[in-house]
Amino acid sequence: MQAKRSGFISIFLLAGFIFLHANTAFAQIKNTDSISPKKIKLTSVIIANYSLSLDRYTDVQTGIHNIKTDSGVVNNSFSFRYIRVQGNYDLTSNIDAAILVNFAELKNANADFHKVIEMAYMRYKFFKEGYLNLQFGQFRPYTQVEDLYPIQMHKSYYWSNQYMALSSSNWTSFQVGAALTGSLKKMNIPLNYYLTVWNGNGRVVTVVNSTAQTNGDNDNSKNVAVRLEYEPIKDIVLGVSNAGTKYLGKAMSSFSADIRVNHKFNRKWEAELEASYTNAHDVAAIITATCSTTLPKEVDYNNYKMKGLYIIPLIRYNHGLSKLKSTELTCRYDYWQQDISSNNPRTTIAPMLNFNLSDNYGARFQIIGIINKYKTPVTNVNSAIYNSNQLAFQVQFFF
Repeated sequence: MQAKRSGFISIFLLAGFIFLHANTAFAQIKNTDSISPKKIKLTSVIIANYSLSLDRYTDVQTGIHNIKTDSGVVNNSFSFRYIRVQGNYDLTSNIDAAILVNFAELKNANADFHKVIEMAYMRYKFFKEGYLNLQFGQFRPYTQVEDLYPIQMHKSYYWSNQYMALSSSNWTSFQVGAALTGSLKKMNIPLNYYLTVWNGNGRVVTVVNSTAQTNGDNDNSKNVAVRLEYEPIKDIVLGVSNAGTKYLGKAMSSFSADIRVNHKFNRKWEAELEASYTNAHDVAAIITATCSTTLPKEVDYNNYKMKGLYIIPLIRYNHGLSKLKSTELTCRYDYWQQDISSNNPRTTIAPMLNFNLSDNYGARFQIIGIINKYKTPVTNVNSAIYNSNQLAFQVQFFF
C-alpha cells in the first residue's frame, strides 16, 4: 500500500512539474517586455520495442535459461525502455540547469520511485568561451564515452555490456556530485577536460542506520574521475579516463580509453566509429564479498576485476527524402569479462538496420539481432550465463 501511495504521489508531482513548466515556457515566449527572459526547452523521448527469443528455453527479458516446461520462461515481449521528459533552462547568460525524468520507471508495481528523477543539476559557466564550468547535482559522471550523449543518439540499440556493468558498480550512470569541465579549443588547443566527484552509490536514496537518516550517502569515501579528450586531427577524438575510490579503507579504480571517428565521403555516404576499453574493480562484487563474515582485510580486491571492449562501426546513406532521411547499418561487437578470474567472457554481436524517418533521430525504426555467447555456458537451472539469440524491433520518437 505504501509503495502504491508513493507511486501515485510521484506521478502527481511529476505531472504537475511538466504542466507548470510547459505553461511557464509558453508564458515566457509571449513576454517580450522582459529585459532578460529565461529560455526553457522541453524535449521528450519514447523508446519501445518488441523482442523475440530465438531460443525456446531462454527468457527474452532476463536471459535466464530454464528447460522446465513450467518455468515461466517468456519467449517474446513488448516493453518500454524509456519514456523521458527533459527540461533545459537558461537562467542567465552564464547559468543553466536541466531536469530529466523517466516515466518508464513507473511501469510496474515493484518500481523504485527514487529512480524516476534521473538528472537534476545546475551549471555555472565562468567564461562564455567554455574554458571552465562548474556543475552540481545529479548527472552522469564524465568517465565513459557513453556518458557523453543521451540514449537517443546511441549508435547501437542500447548501452554496451561494459557500460551496464560499470553502472552496477556506480562508476557510470546517474550519480549525485559535482564536476569541473571545460574546452580549450578556442585557445587553439584541441583538448576537453572533465573532473568529477560523486557519492558512488547511485541516485537511489539510501537509508543509513535509521529510518530518519535518508541523506543518500552511506560512507565518507567519494569517487573521483579525471577524463581528457584530445582531437589530433579533425573528426578523430581520443579519450582517456581514470577514476578511483575507497571501500572500507581500501582503494578501487576504473580505467578506460576510447576513440570516436566521423568521416563524410560525400553528400550521400558517411561513416562513424566508436570504441572503448575498460579495466575496473567490480565494486558490487566486493561489497557482496565483504558483507558476510569475511573481514575486508582478508579480501583481495584485485580478485574482483572486470574488463573488456566494444567496437561500433556505422555506415549511413542519406536519402534526403521527405519520409526517409537516412538508412544506417551498424554492428556492435562487445567483449566483456565480468569476472576476470573466472575466465568466462561474454561476447555480444548486435547487427542493426536503422531507418531514420526524421532529422536528428526524431523518429526511427530499428531491426536488431542480438547474439550472446559465453566461453563456458552455465547449464544450471535459472542460469543467465547461457548462450542466447534474439530478434528485436524498436521504435524511437524524440521531440
